[in-house]
Amino acid sequence: MDYRQRKANRNRFQDIQFPSLDQYFIWRNEVANQTNIDPTDSVGFYWIKNSMAKYADETHTLERVTINAVRNQGTKVYYRSSAF
Repeated sequence: MDYRQRKANRNRFQDIQFPSLDQYFIWRNEVANQTNIDPTDSVGFYWIKNSMAKYADETHTLERVTINAVRNQGTKVYYRSSAF
């Protein structure tokens, strides 16, 4: 939707519970602003949220897996590991 239409339609989404949505639109614009993006913040959040350290600290073993691809594309090989 065009920016002008979005801004004009803000009042449609307001109700008793949320009398002013301006702060939400400010936050959204801050998130969309490329100067505020730091990939390390995102990576750190997901690393902690998903407890990735327990997988990364395990003994690393690669398992070779072969599959027969569909439509006569032959045998395909991939490697898997719980640390990934």
